[in-house]
Amino acid sequence: MRPAMNWACTFIPGAVDLLSAELDASQHRVTVLTVRVAVQEAEIRKMRDTLGWCFLSAYRKIKRRYFWPIYWRLIPNGAPKE
Repeated sequence: MRPAMNWACTFIPGAVDLLSAELDASQHRVTVLTVRVAVQEAEIRKMRDTLGWCFLSAYRKIKRRYFWPIYWRLIPNGAPKE
């Protein structure tokens, strides 16, 4: 039977430094992307808090409740098949 290898001793000498640098770069990318997402969420929140968004939201509810059922009854093939 083959003895178990000690993996800590089999690394290439610069591999730990290389992996450490890659980890730092990955953590930096995660931080940058997290900031981007936070900025985009703030922009979306700002848009949703406007009066125009409230009007569009109300229009959507009315359209789905009243206009679409009438429309699907008027067209010859009926509602679309899902």
